[in-house]
Amino acid sequence: FVYSKSFSSVKDLFPYIKSLSLEEIITSCDIISFHCKPTENGKSLINLKELNKMKNNSVIVNTARGNLVNEEDFFNKINDS
Repeated sequence: FVYSKSFSSVKDLFPYIKSLSLEEIITSCDIISFHCKPTENGKSLINLKELNKMKNNSVIVNTARGNLVNEEDFFNKINDS
């Protein structure tokens, strides 16, 4: 699965990859891996709201630069679990 704003321009080259909304990725995937640049507005993609929607056994891999995952919310969430 992929969540990408630019994937639609190349989706015909990758018919075996399904495009999902960020909401669908968050609620259904066991592993979420970020490989992207920071958001234009500098805000995190994953905050407490999104963390609460994830499966309890989900894993986040953030190889991206920037604050895609709100670290304070992440820290609080894993310490509350």
